[in-house]
Amino acid sequence: MIVGTLEPKTNKDGKAYFDLNMKIPFQKEQSFYVAANDKKTGENSPDLNIFLSGNKAGAIWKKKSNKGEDYLSGSVFCLGMPNNRLGFAVFKSKDEKLKDEKGNPVNLVVISEGE
Repeated sequence: MIVGTLEPKTNKDGKAYFDLNMKIPFQKEQSFYVAANDKKTGENSPDLNIFLSGNKAGAIWKKKSNKGEDYLSGSVFCLGMPNNRLGFAVFKSKDEKLKDEKGNPVNLVVISEGE
């Protein structure tokens, strides 16, 4: 189930970040700020941190599929879900109609029906 998008952005100082927008069923739509984890200490540390209203709300790891394709795997704090966490994956859209304003493929946020 597609529940949102992850859009790359750049702030006025030229630093890259992402807007994570999610519409989880039976919850209000949320927009999160996602930035590189500058304190990454090892392979198990997240690559990106997710923030909501200045508070850390989750994390994202860079992964490779069995077919060698890059994707992101993450989780975010979400009341009402098992362990109050919602796991998700982010994939580049392969639908040619889904492009951002610059013509780049949209990054889709996906959760499985069973989560």
